[in-house]
Amino acid sequence: MAGDRQIRYLKKSRRRRTGPVLFSMMRNESYHLPFFLDHYRNIGVADFLIYDDSSSDGTTELLLSQSDVSVITSDVPFGAKVDGHRRWTTVVKQLVPNTIIKKGWAIIADADEYLYLPSEFSNIIEFIRFLESQGSDCVSASLVDFYPERLAMRIYSQKLSPKLKSLYFDKGKLFEWTPGEISPQPLSAGVRARLAQQLEQHHAQEYRKIFNAEWTGLAKTWKTPLIRCGSKAVLWNGHNANVPPPENVQLAFAHYKFTPDLDSKISYALSSNAYYSNSVEYVFLDAALRYFEDLPLVGPESVKFKDVTSLEKSGHIFVR
Repeated sequence: MAGDRQIRYLKKSRRRRTGPVLFSMMRNESYHLPFFLDHYRNIGVADFLIYDDSSSDGTTELLLSQSDVSVITSDVPFGAKVDGHRRWTTVVKQLVPNTIIKKGWAIIADADEYLYLPSEFSNIIEFIRFLESQGSDCVSASLVDFYPERLAMRIYSQKLSPKLKSLYFDKGKLFEWTPGEISPQPLSAGVRARLAQQLEQHHAQEYRKIFNAEWTGLAKTWKTPLIRCGSKAVLWNGHNANVPPPENVQLAFAHYKFTPDLDSKISYALSSNAYYSNSVEYVFLDAALRYFEDLPLVGPESVKFKDVTSLEKSGHIFVR
């Protein structure tokens, strides 16, 4: 593809591939990056391929210092439109598995997304063997927002992992999946849905200004985190593959949004419009921080995370 000629290596890992490659696109992720790498190493990842989008906060230097990390980049900005209308970030996520990784399995995750496996699997290698045994080329995951007791508690030492500070998530289904479909039906669920409902009830004019429509779910609450490179499965967009995922298994991403770097991410998103629909999610989060910083987030829907079984009992992870 023409797009792969835009991409160049800043560094190639010298480590021999022994399992899946984790691919991520990052810009200024110096807070998440150490915890992100530790999490994925702990589940068995030994080969990382990170696209660095002109970071300026030390992310690039940290990536270059890691022996198991290959670093790629390009001169095309993260949010640029290419081929007339496609966002460059979507193009890259479609491009890399089959033209750069080429074979084996790829985990595709953002810096604030920490993948959890069913408790019966001790590492990602075991889980991939299970997928291969049933002939699957991809798998779906619920994208579960983790949060602190209040939005104000997002401010803490950047030396602390988000796992120590955002301890809660919402139970209950985030979407409904019809067998054979490549995309599920979203449900109005999760902490961001609850915050949006608060905004609509108490600041209706601003709600309408942000969304220009009724509540539609805002962010998608599912992803395709694992895909077999070189197979018929290709990422259709940032969330779905072009083939249905297996119906008998689902993983979960712990999504750590409410962290010490959120304010700087909002500032960048609002000034650059680099994200989906003129960065609408960040426009909403900016309003949530202004109006609801001290609002209790923990309620009847909340579950305190203890281990992966917490996600299994809540229905976000399963093997049937």
